[in-house]
Amino acid sequence: MTGVSGTAPRMPWPRWIEFLGLFVAAPMVLAFALPPSAMWSVLGGTTVLGICLLFLTPGFEVRALFRGGLLRHWRFVLLYTVATTAVALLWIWLVRPSSMFSFPRYAPDRWLMVMALYPFLSALPQELLFRALYFRRYGHLIPHGGAGIVVNGAIFAAAHLMYWNVPAVALTFLGGCIYAWAYERKGSFPLAFVLHSLGGQIMFTTGMGTFFYHGAVPT
Repeated sequence: MTGVSGTAPRMPWPRWIEFLGLFVAAPMVLAFALPPSAMWSVLGGTTVLGICLLFLTPGFEVRALFRGGLLRHWRFVLLYTVATTAVALLWIWLVRPSSMFSFPRYAPDRWLMVMALYPFLSALPQELLFRALYFRRYGHLIPHGGAGIVVNGAIFAAAHLMYWNVPAVALTFLGGCIYAWAYERKGSFPLAFVLHSLGGQIMFTTGMGTFFYHGAVPT
């Protein structure tokens, strides 16, 4: 698979400004300069701006988001689900065993709501921003191949610095690399979306979600 990165050989300077503003400056300002109360407004504004830029990107088509297939990747989806669940359970058992399965055990109604809404309110906009926009609009600005996937994982992890804990940054780096691989190397946005959705659902189910919500941000 040849990937889905942008192919323009040269872009004007403002494209660099967009890239650095969205993927570097915004996460750094949110993590180091703004109070936790500003988190949702900054994230929401950045996401809306990014999605607007995606739809303004020359050559981008909405139907491209449905290409690449999903069912033919079922073995990898199963492997990812099992491996992610195992890693999450091991980590929560070692670091915070009292939180294991705490969400579904103590707040089953809220847990079910998160399971239903997370894919569409969190995973989908993040994949549009960090995978579709990142590779379609700025793909020529970053390294190609494996190096570009690692850079994408690092950018994705940097967006989670605001949680100020090692599990959030480490796991989002690994997850970001996997989702970037699914989108760029396998050419499948649906696969990246499903993997991201499953990853988030597993985190909140096993107890790792304690590292991935706004209450984890220090005041």
